[in-house]
Amino acid sequence: MAQSLNKEKSIEQFCTFVGITIGIGVIPILENIINNVWLKTIFGLIIVFLIVYLVKAVMKYLMIKKIPARYTEKLLPLYVIYILVYTIIRLALAG
Repeated sequence: MAQSLNKEKSIEQFCTFVGITIGIGVIPILENIINNVWLKTIFGLIIVFLIVYLVKAVMKYLMIKKIPARYTEKLLPLYVIYILVYTIIRLALAG
């Protein structure tokens, strides 16, 4: 029982990490679109929370249905793969 709770908590932490990094990537786009500081802040927070929620829902579905159990036991490979993909995409879009 405790092991499954730890697995779900670590999956949730990974999903939160993914959502926050995607949300942080979206915030500069908002800065260019909106002039009001308060609107930027409110829309930024709303977008970050929505992305975190959506990523959690999608990742939990994938973890339950598609991803083998060996990846849910050790999340370090998922973190490394995600960070590499995120960095490559950010570098490709920046230049």
